[in-house]
Amino acid sequence: MRSEPRTIEEHIPKTLDEVIRLRRESFSLRLSSPDELVALSAETLEDRDIAIQATIDNWHLICLTYTKAANMAPQLTHFLLGVNREADCAWMTSAVNAIDLEKGVVRTNNSLYGLGPKGEGHPDLNLILHVCHTLHKWGIGKQLGVLEVVY
Repeated sequence: MRSEPRTIEEHIPKTLDEVIRLRRESFSLRLSSPDELVALSAETLEDRDIAIQATIDNWHLICLTYTKAANMAPQLTHFLLGVNREADCAWMTSAVNAIDLEKGVVRTNNSLYGLGPKGEGHPDLNLILHVCHTLHKWGIGKQLGVLEVVY
């Protein structure tokens, strides 16, 4: 069991796993596994006359896991996290539906994104704090005990 943070630095999550501080028996946040990336991979995404909204550099595929009950399979939702090249800022997409690594595109619930260079290792602090901001913006941060980041 975790003790309550005593310093400001202890409030700041340093990993994706530390972002969610409440309801951890049901929710977790982590990097998506290579197998999950393959499962989302599409041989080719239909263009559907949708323009690429932005190119995401230093990207990471992350996974929010919700487990309703111990005897049920967890519900996984993947998001693209990285730096929006055009806006030059941290970016987190809506849920990812498919990835075409050969074409370098990702389709989400709302948009089509281009993929720049993939991020190495775990997301940096700026991206982790952006996840916190986004979860609050989506209205689920407070109930998950996520640090409120306003900018």
